[in-house]
Amino acid sequence: MNTLKVSKEFDKIEDVYIFVISRSHVHFTNQILDERAIWASWYQVIEASAKVKDPLNTNPIAEFAAKLKFFSPQNRKEFEEVVNIQDSDFKFADYNISIKAQ
Repeated sequence: MNTLKVSKEFDKIEDVYIFVISRSHVHFTNQILDERAIWASWYQVIEASAKVKDPLNTNPIAEFAAKLKFFSPQNRKEFEEVVNIQDSDFKFADYNISIKAQ
């Protein structure tokens, strides 16, 4: 810890967090992620950092892990509204695209 210039008060490691942050991370349905890691995309990192603040800032790494877990797609469905998709049609280049709600 001396090499990293970390003060003596922080030389005892109590918890280890593994962060998997992908620049184009996609959450696939019916896939189980390894619970030992915190999985996120850069969008989730920015959103979690902007929406939730800890005024005491006692453990920023644990706080960061908790924020990312809170904003995970698995947890979001518990506190966000379901978006109703409406039927729509549009054209892109030579393609006609039609979206039908189920």
